[in-house]
Amino acid sequence: MHGQHASARVDGEARSNLCRALGMAVLGSLMVIAAASSDAQRAPKQVLMLQSLHRGNLVLDQFIGDFRVQVDERVGESVNVVPMVVGPTGFVGAPNQAAVDYIRSLYADRAPPDLVMSVGGPAAAFARQYAAHRVGR
Repeated sequence: MHGQHASARVDGEARSNLCRALGMAVLGSLMVIAAASSDAQRAPKQVLMLQSLHRGNLVLDQFIGDFRVQVDERVGESVNVVPMVVGPTGFVGAPNQAAVDYIRSLYADRAPPDLVMSVGGPAAAFARQYAAHRVGR
């Protein structure tokens, strides 16, 4: 019985931490999106979301889903979130340079994304490593 209470407390703490992290991510994203220049044709804002894992991780899936919903609600206009899984090379992931080339090709004939964010440690390391190869440059 005691183990169930401890498990419920840990789950509650994890959910609280997830909600806090989501709130900070949404707030930061809104500040960046709001600061981006507005075009006369009002093209949807673009968010390039670098992810460390494919779908199937319950915590990351919940975070990403909640992030998308809250950004759409708070921005008040269309926001296009483009997911891209990056990380260490192997049988599942593409080599880093191939991922950089693919991201560049996505934005070759359009404006760069208004926001580039990472979800997870390997995606953050990828973003930091390839910051010099910014999209649209």
